[in-house]
Amino acid sequence: MLLEEKPSSRSEFLDDFFGYSDGETQQQRYQEIELATQKNTIEVVSADFQRVIDQLKISLNRAGRTLGQLLFGEQPPRAPRYFQVVFLALHKLIVLENKEVADQDVLIRLIDGSGANIRIPEGGRWGSEDRVNAVNGASGVYSPAFVPSRGYDPAKVRWITQMENILTQSYTEQGAYDFKQGFLRLDGKNGFDEDSFEKILKTLVGIANIRKGVRGYVIVGVADTEADARRVSMLYKVDALPFERFFITGVEHEADALGKSLDQLFMDLTKRIKSSTLSEPLKDYVARNVKAVRYYEKTVYVFEAQAQDEPSNFGGAFFVRHGNQLSEVAPQQYGELYKRFIAGM
Repeated sequence: MLLEEKPSSRSEFLDDFFGYSDGETQQQRYQEIELATQKNTIEVVSADFQRVIDQLKISLNRAGRTLGQLLFGEQPPRAPRYFQVVFLALHKLIVLENKEVADQDVLIRLIDGSGANIRIPEGGRWGSEDRVNAVNGASGVYSPAFVPSRGYDPAKVRWITQMENILTQSYTEQGAYDFKQGFLRLDGKNGFDEDSFEKILKTLVGIANIRKGVRGYVIVGVADTEADARRVSMLYKVDALPFERFFITGVEHEADALGKSLDQLFMDLTKRIKSSTLSEPLKDYVARNVKAVRYYEKTVYVFEAQAQDEPSNFGGAFFVRHGNQLSEVAPQQYGELYKRFIAGM
């Protein structure tokens, strides 16, 4: 992704880039990839990778086939090399040429069977020129499905990979993640649940107070019980997207029920954060980093918390997360809480 002059796809080159090799030439490769990462920043590199891999996931999900099945009708003999070609071809179109997909079905049709025209040499060596030619050929085949981008908005980037990573990590890092099915009560009256929103803000405080260096999320539009997902479906006639034990319900139906657009709902949420009793600087951090993201056809809201230089509070009360439980810190425990931040534990 990062290097203008693409390297050969050989294991020894990968060792060089990761700094596992000795020798002047090998160290130059390590420095080259380090400088390229610094120039682009880790955040941009990660976002670009995510944009491309998410587009590939969208195509495969919509087609109902694996990459090998879409390229060949059956699993290819060297799937990793074909993946490299398809990924880099999409990267060339989406990132380097700043284009976006105009028609998902057209892209699927163009990828379908295109493996027959991707020339992958036999054997262990695959030269950089051969790979570049294969990538350029594939990007030319797929390009009719793309149009010039109307502008890349990081806040609206699809979060398919990131979302699935968070959902998976929440099993082992429960304290740093929480999920809410939505902002409305499930009593059929379409009322904004003020208590639940306050609980979201308190949970963000609890995450920020786990210890220094912690970052976590509260994601709204994700039900963590099938009963809640069924209730949402019954009330609003929307089908949830299952992923492991979670059900992504989205929030579009809630905006409709409130008579608002998603943008209006987003503005309302940021105003609520700014007028809340969250302590600074956490309040400013949460307000600046709340985002609406897309998981396939669903929109979810992501509230992000990060530990500040000292403990955060809500209305003067301190909270902390233990697993998936939120607890208020008793005054006699304030000293212990502050020690976590002073010691950087």
